[in-house]
Amino acid sequence: MGESGSQSHTPPALNKFMHPRNPYRTPPSFKLLATLYPNFRHYCSYDVEGKVRLDFSQPRALAELAIALMHKDFGLMVELPSTHLVPTIPLRLNYLLWLQDIVGLWAHRVKTEAQFDLKEALQLQQQQKQQYDQEQQQQKENCADSKKEGEIKKNDASHKPPQYTSPVIGLDIGSGASCVYGLLGARQCGWHMLATDTDADSLAAAAANVASNNMQHSVHVTQGSSSSLFGALEKADVLQFLSKVRHSSITVPAATHADDEPMEVDSDSNSYVCDSSGYLLDFSMCNPPFFSSEQDTDSCSKNKKQRGPPNNAYTGTVHETVVDGGELAFIAKMVEESIAYKHKIRVFSTLVGTAADVKKVKQLVAAAAPLHSTVTEFCQGRTMRWGVAWSWSTSAPLSRVLSKKQSSTVKPLILAWPRASCLPVYTVTAAWEAITGWLVELKLKPKVFKSSKYFVGAYLKAYKATWQNQRQRRREEKRKNALTDGMDSSPSSNHTTEPESCLSPSSHSSSPILQATSPSEGAVVNAGLCKRNLGTLYEEGEETSLDMTVPKKPKLDDGSSDEDSSDDEESNHGKRSQNTGGDECHTESTKGTSSETSTKVKQTGKPCLLKVNIFVKLINNQLIVEMHQLGGLLGRDGVNQILTYFRNKLQKR
Repeated sequence: MGESGSQSHTPPALNKFMHPRNPYRTPPSFKLLATLYPNFRHYCSYDVEGKVRLDFSQPRALAELAIALMHKDFGLMVELPSTHLVPTIPLRLNYLLWLQDIVGLWAHRVKTEAQFDLKEALQLQQQQKQQYDQEQQQQKENCADSKKEGEIKKNDASHKPPQYTSPVIGLDIGSGASCVYGLLGARQCGWHMLATDTDADSLAAAAANVASNNMQHSVHVTQGSSSSLFGALEKADVLQFLSKVRHSSITVPAATHADDEPMEVDSDSNSYVCDSSGYLLDFSMCNPPFFSSEQDTDSCSKNKKQRGPPNNAYTGTVHETVVDGGELAFIAKMVEESIAYKHKIRVFSTLVGTAADVKKVKQLVAAAAPLHSTVTEFCQGRTMRWGVAWSWSTSAPLSRVLSKKQSSTVKPLILAWPRASCLPVYTVTAAWEAITGWLVELKLKPKVFKSSKYFVGAYLKAYKATWQNQRQRRREEKRKNALTDGMDSSPSSNHTTEPESCLSPSSHSSSPILQATSPSEGAVVNAGLCKRNLGTLYEEGEETSLDMTVPKKPKLDDGSSDEDSSDDEESNHGKRSQNTGGDECHTESTKGTSSETSTKVKQTGKPCLLKVNIFVKLINNQLIVEMHQLGGLLGRDGVNQILTYFRNKLQKR
């Protein structure tokens, strides 16, 4: 939102990075709001051009704006005390919509067949016309009671949140007097919400807002614990609410995630409050107090650079905005407690209000060692906030959820497939078969998540850069082939020779390897060949009777293992023998044996080097390969390396 209604046509720069489903990407019309809501109009003024401007310097003006938006756009009737924190609706909605994307990773929506009905369309048009006429009549009569119960029911009918096959339950830590996350989560997202707070006045106001909208069945307000952020989950009224939600919802049984570690339930009563995977709640959310002291709440005093006063008035009590140690200490406590509740709550999340704290919060989360974590940005007007989420559940791959800014600023790497290639047919299927073959050569296995005649989409993870040093590997392969050909063409190649013959001092004169021969009699082998062959034979584990001292087999380093540590990409590479000079001398039998006897690396011991989506498309009769980098240590450079590998393969075809 902007400072005036004129910005409805010229959105602020950051608004384009708001969540794609956020209706406030186009700022609301203050002129329309002033027409519909007299209390809001009281804080508006008109400039010489007839544009409506709102006085943001008054806390009550911010409260009336939030009240008007909650009622007009969501059919919610709320009361916001001026002394308490006034929520910024567009920014709060960004957080909720991001969580809705995360919930979509495991929660399944009820599929409804959308059918066009002319009769229903005409009835909807008539209802909209009646609503417009009624609003005009209210304007003429200057009705202050524009938030009547009849209008609430009508707005409820127009707001149809998504339905899930099993209930989605979230926890809002520190709901405040508005209870905005609980109300919007239930009304807009179709969730059931637990709202906790430790301030008595905030709890009373939040409960009143829930009751005025008749949403006690989906939003439960309860006293939070002063010693534990998640302590309310142990209360009897909370467990009763969870049990009621689980049993009152007529749902389709959802698929159970076998990989999730369910929470142990001691009594039968507790089993009624958990979902099919054993979790009490699907997620937790929090807007923590940002400041460590009242002095920090003055934005002008804490900035080193000289800047004017903020456009918006400061709202909120000390309880809502100030905590010992600031938001960093608050979030540190949350991360520490989340370890104990990791089998009760599927995903933990929080807002971060200061850019300087984002890196520290990421370090705190990494120290807790969750399976998945992610960080995103929330943009609205000139305000930036950050969201952090982490989870120990295998059903919540958080890195797959990208923010609008992340998805719009990171452009994919593109390869145009030439028509002169050796594809049997110039189709998406043929191109994908070729790419799959190349990836198999690299010991990588993509997962196809969508396939059609004109499009293939696949997800790929790599834990070892097998596509690197291809020239060196080709040279080594040629050297091995040349060695094999030279041994086969020697005079004694037709005779059976024991491997020990090249190692025993008594057989030096007759050894085909150590015997000095002319170029016409056989291949000349350098002096280091025996050493390399020695390492190979010893690594194969053959039984040899050696009269000479055999060097110890070099230990294999887990860090240099050719094994892929991905769950989906087990490599059958053998360990490289670390010989003098760094050369490699393997025969076919060596590869097979070393792959069987090599020490396997734990799959969780290595970090993921690359996460990428691969898209093969047919656009205007042109095959296009797109690679979207999702994560990994190699970053965009790793994606470019794989695409270069594809390009080199195409040139050879």
